Amino acid sequence: RILAGEFIDLLRTRSILGGLGVRFLPGLVGNVAIPKMTAGATGYWVAEASAITGSEPTLGQVTGTPHTAGVMVDISRLLLNQSTPAAEMITRDELIERLARTIQIAVFAGTGHDGQPSAITTATGINTPPVTQGTPTMSEILGFPGSIFADNAAGATMKWAMTAEVWAKLAATATNGNGSPLLLDPITGKMLGYAYEQSEDLPANSLWFGDWSTVNIGVWGNGVDLNVDDKTLSSSGGLRLVALQDVDVMVRLGQKLAYSTTVTN
Repeated sequence: RILAGEFIDLLRTRSILGGLGVRFLPGLVGNVAIPKMTAGATGYWVAEASAITGSEPTLGQVTGTPHTAGVMVDISRLLLNQSTPAAEMITRDELIERLARTIQIAVFAGTGHDGQPSAITTATGINTPPVTQGTPTMSEILGFPGSIFADNAAGATMKWAMTAEVWAKLAATATNGNGSPLLLDPITGKMLGYAYEQSEDLPANSLWFGDWSTVNIGVWGNGVDLNVDDKTLSSSGGLRLVALQDVDVMVRLGQKLAYSTTVTN
């Protein structure tokens, strides 16, 4: 007898894009461009009876083009007939979940090749404060918000993002030698006064910080396209499910972010 109420789901990585404050731009059509001022006007002091020097701001664009993420799963006839709860519904949920994780990984580690979007690390102006490999200090961790402050890029809500290994390292690192408070407080869920999110979808040894509203995920069309194919495997009575989604990763201002991939060994 199948105990449907005791169904054991997969252990999954945590979805953190929403918690960080990443913005989603749904319903896009065609290639898109967000206007951006890359350099401002210049102010001058003007002597009496003298003409002011002219200046002109410089404009640029943040562009987005669709990149297709896809997941395909074949379900056998026996699984369809014997599975409770319904194998098809479980698989549909898994396809959507897997697409979300595929997109999240691309935000932090997309290569820009083989159909992938480019990660936020390629954004112009993103900060890379130095961190001693495996032995981060408070001074070095302060460099994350410090570099953003120096760029005049602080946001109203800024958060950390890290892997479990980095979390454990920082939660065991004192701010100023033995006996002093720890860098990361697991009780309050904050580090240096800022909240954090943790996921194993981030690259190993990495720590991230910033105003995540500057990261935009463009979504083309109506979101996830789910195709139920009952023809390809019809000779064996199986079913093929295919999920596709077109997205791109766009960073409005790289100066609002900082990261390092050397926090742990």
